[in-house]
Amino acid sequence: MINTIVLRDPQDLENLYPFSILHPSYEFFCGCLKNYERWKLLLPDVSFAYESDELRKSSFLERNKLANPEFDKNVLFIDGNIIPDFALIEEIKFAVSANHSKDISFSSKGKIVAEFKQFSDKESEKINVEIEAKTINYIWEIIDINGNQINNDLLLIKGRLQQIKNITNPYFGTHLIGSEIYVGRDVEIMPGVVLDASKGAIIIDDEAKVMANSVIFGPAYIGKKTLIKAIAKIYENCSFGEYCKVGGELEAVVFQGYSNKQHEGFLGHSFVGEWVNFGADTNNSDLKNTYSNIVMRLPGKRVPTDKMFIGLMAGDHTKTAINMQFTTGTTCGIHCNLFHSGFFPSQIPSFTWGGGEGSKTHTFEQAIETAQAMMKRRGKSLNEFEIALMKAEYERVSS
Repeated sequence: MINTIVLRDPQDLENLYPFSILHPSYEFFCGCLKNYERWKLLLPDVSFAYESDELRKSSFLERNKLANPEFDKNVLFIDGNIIPDFALIEEIKFAVSANHSKDISFSSKGKIVAEFKQFSDKESEKINVEIEAKTINYIWEIIDINGNQINNDLLLIKGRLQQIKNITNPYFGTHLIGSEIYVGRDVEIMPGVVLDASKGAIIIDDEAKVMANSVIFGPAYIGKKTLIKAIAKIYENCSFGEYCKVGGELEAVVFQGYSNKQHEGFLGHSFVGEWVNFGADTNNSDLKNTYSNIVMRLPGKRVPTDKMFIGLMAGDHTKTAINMQFTTGTTCGIHCNLFHSGFFPSQIPSFTWGGGEGSKTHTFEQAIETAQAMMKRRGKSLNEFEIALMKAEYERVSS
C-alpha cells in the first residue's frame, strides 16, 4: 500500500532547460494538465509531497497554493519528469503489493527513477523492479507526445466537460467535424469557427473564447480563460495553458500558460514558458532546409537529436519585438527582450537585451519591473523565491 507519493526532481534536471530555470520537473504542462496535477487525478486517495532544491520547491508551493504534508511510512519517491498513466500505476501497485515486506527501487531503461520505502522499525530487504516509464528527458520531447497526451488526459477531465455534436451544437454558425469535441463552463465560440476533431479530440476549457473564422484541428487543448483570436489557424497537437492569447498559425506547440502570441506569424514544434509575449509577425523555423536532424544547444553542451522538427524552446518572461525570426532548434532563456534584424542565434542566454551583435545583458531590476507589470494585469505577482531563482540565473549569465 502506498500512503504518500513524493514527486522529486531527477538528477539531470538541468536537461529540462530553459523550463528548469524557474520550475521543478513535475510542473511542466503537457496535454491538458501540468504533470503534478495528472498524478493527483490518477491517485486521488494518495497524499502528495514535493521535493526539489529549496528555492524551486518553495516557489512552486507558493505559486500553486500547495503545502507539503508530513509522511512517515509506505512512501513512493518518483522522478517528476515521468508522465503517469493507468498502466504505470498498476505496474507499481502490483510490485508493492507482491513485495509487501521489501523496499523497492524501480528502474526504467537501466536508470533508477523511483523508490518505495516502508520506513518500518525492521530493516527491509531491498529489490529492484524494471518498469515501463514515459519520461521527459528534454523539454522538446513534450512536443512529440502532446497529441496522444491530450487524448489520454481527456479520460481524467471528461467528467466536468460537455460533449457537443452537430445535432446538439449550441454554438450558432460553427462547424463541427468528428464527435470528440468537448467544452467546459461558459465557453464562447463565435460564428464561422471550424472544429475538426477527425484526427483527435478538441477540448475548449472553462471561460475560453474562440473568435470568428478560426480553425482548430485536433488533437488540441484550449486552456481556461484562453483567447483564440479571429482567423487563427491551430493545427494538430497544440496545447495552451490558462490565460493565453493565441493568433496566427501554430502547429505542435505547447504554451505553459499566461503567454501571448496574438498576431500573425508562424510558430511550430515549440515549447513556450509562462509570461512570454511575441510581437506581431514573429516567426520560427522548425525544419532545416537540408532536412537533417537537429542539434540542440543547452548551457555548456550540445545535444544531438534524432528529430527533423524542433522549433523554439522559450523561457519564462521573454518578449520579442515585431517581425522577429527564430532559427530551427533555438533555446532561449528567461527575461530576454529580443529585437534584431535577421535570425537570432540558436542559443540565446537569459536576460539578453537585443539578440544580435552588440547585445547587452538586461538590467535585473528592469527585468523584474517588466515581469511584475505584466503579471499585475492578470492579478499575479512574483514571489520572493522566484525572484531569488531569477537573481541566481542573472548572476550565472552575467559573470
